[in-house]
Amino acid sequence: AQPTSGGVPDPGAPPAGTVTVTARAHPPESRNDAADQLAQHQVESINPREQAARLGGRPIYNGYAELEPREAGTSGLTALPKPDLSNPAGGALEPQHFAYVVQWYLFAVLALAAPFAMARAETRTRRTTDIDDLDSDPVKPARNSPPTAEEVRAAKLVDRYGHAR
Repeated sequence: AQPTSGGVPDPGAPPAGTVTVTARAHPPESRNDAADQLAQHQVESINPREQAARLGGRPIYNGYAELEPREAGTSGLTALPKPDLSNPAGGALEPQHFAYVVQWYLFAVLALAAPFAMARAETRTRRTTDIDDLDSDPVKPARNSPPTAEEVRAAKLVDRYGHAR
């Protein structure tokens, strides 16, 4: 198709008779087609609302079809190669995927082990505190000073969780 004076390619006369076209049907796209930012007659997405506004009210379909290679109307066009789906990370090496998997399994093990480790540490602390309580004088002298922040915290924890005996 040769460009006309306005830069729009002339599609030529339609073929006579019935024509069968094989194409892939796609739903419409909603993002901005950026037609005002790209070269003349190019769009970044197929947005029917924006296209209808530019076509001056001509009827449009709510979707589009992508012609298969070697169909009528594709002469002179170069088909894009099919994407390589063997490496979905876009070029990352396969060992990097393995390292990422190992990393998340280690996180999972840590998440499962952390409550047990915390419970064990709390049990050790309670045992140490209980032994210290047995060694101390059961009659404590009266205090003239306000309790320290650590003593207040310890009293709150005892109120909340009780004291192991």
